[in-house]
Amino acid sequence: MYNTSKVHLAFFSRVGFRDGTNDGYSVVDAANQVSESGRYFQDANALVTIPAIKDTHVDPDLSDEEFNEFLENVKKANILKAIDTVLPSPDVLKTARLFNNADNYARTIDKAGSFVGFKIVVPPRHNLKVSSITLEFNGVQDLNLYLFHTISETALQTKSITTGLGTSVTLDWDISSYDYPGGYFMLGYFADDLSGVLPYNRGWNYSECYEEFNYIGITSAYVAATSTGRPSITNLVETSETFGLNPMLSVRSDHTQVLLENVSRFDLLVSLYVAADLIERMKLSVRSDFYERQAAQAVTELEGSKEFGITGIYPQIKIETQKVYRDLFGKPVYFNGTSR
Repeated sequence: MYNTSKVHLAFFSRVGFRDGTNDGYSVVDAANQVSESGRYFQDANALVTIPAIKDTHVDPDLSDEEFNEFLENVKKANILKAIDTVLPSPDVLKTARLFNNADNYARTIDKAGSFVGFKIVVPPRHNLKVSSITLEFNGVQDLNLYLFHTISETALQTKSITTGLGTSVTLDWDISSYDYPGGYFMLGYFADDLSGVLPYNRGWNYSECYEEFNYIGITSAYVAATSTGRPSITNLVETSETFGLNPMLSVRSDHTQVLLENVSRFDLLVSLYVAADLIERMKLSVRSDFYERQAAQAVTELEGSKEFGITGIYPQIKIETQKVYRDLFGKPVYFNGTSR
């Protein structure tokens, strides 16, 4: 996985479109013309021209604004396509509930004056998704869950819940080492917010044993704190006690950092993907007899031809994808079937 908004922001202006020079085709706006790399999509293949793109678009009444929105969407879609082809798999490394063994819910625990929950360490290039939490309390009341990080003075996430036994609460909290490098997170609640209700402390028949997660560090912990401000989580105490929270966790590879550090390495690959996308659209267009006559040429440009010595865009995509993968991850990527 990766942060798509950050990736789009970094990749979008790397390659641009030259404006059309024919009468009536000088329509590309400034944002789509920007090329930080000096590359332009028209250079990827001779069939990629502004007149060809515009005249074969499915909507003959497309305004200049709509045309530029189309170009923007094609760029964004193919940036992600190029990245997704390069990235290694599997992306999801493990998904499991933290405590899988049954408990008899016979022991409660009172940690008044403390913030209680979990200390979580997410190493570089990893992401932890807390999709939900199953609650294990001996009563019902409203309670706030918090997510803190050692680098932030305020809570990163807050969720109002209602306690109980076996109640599942959806969180969908992403905990990213890219957004918050170094230090650690703490997920939990202020025990003083409980009134007449206590969490169960697992301990029957190994019910307190964690599911093994090799890619992150997670352990129960507490620290002296009240609900008047952020706890001093740098002074927390790790413990074998549990505090009524049983999260569902999904550990994934987070490639955001490696992508943003190697933006320029994708310039050619994105150019090829955009060119292939546009030529495929031209090939299928029924708007112009001229472009219908060029359908055969479009197939040749996409697939290649030994007879005419044309490599083809799709074979180029395969070759470039292998090169980028090797540069970023140190070994070649292998394709099953076509790259389309």
